[in-house]
Amino acid sequence: MNKLFPSNEEFFVSLDGRDDNPGTEEQPFASITRAQEAIRQIRPNAEKGITVYFREGIYYLDKPIVFGPSDSGSAERLIMYAAYPGERATLSGGKRLNCNWEPYQEGIWRCEIPGVREGNLTFTQ
Repeated sequence: MNKLFPSNEEFFVSLDGRDDNPGTEEQPFASITRAQEAIRQIRPNAEKGITVYFREGIYYLDKPIVFGPSDSGSAERLIMYAAYPGERATLSGGKRLNCNWEPYQEGIWRCEIPGVREGNLTFTQ
């Protein structure tokens, strides 16, 4: 792997991770929130930069990610969030839908989305 900053402290996030893991490559975190917490713990005493690598996949976020001063690095000690080299990671604010698509008419497909009719699920787009 060609790392972005080989001398940085590193954390890893994976769809198969767990937030009670230490965030290593072998035992990654499951969420960006947990990686952010780990950075906040070590940042005040960090002697070098910190990189969070996201493994391949789509990470669906339940709430917005908020960065503040406690998440900030410096010119000498950058804090970076990046996809694992050679992989594609997506942070999505959308909602994952498991749909049973069926043909409707003239090349149009449709699906029933549970919760919409009952008002339990709303969309703005």
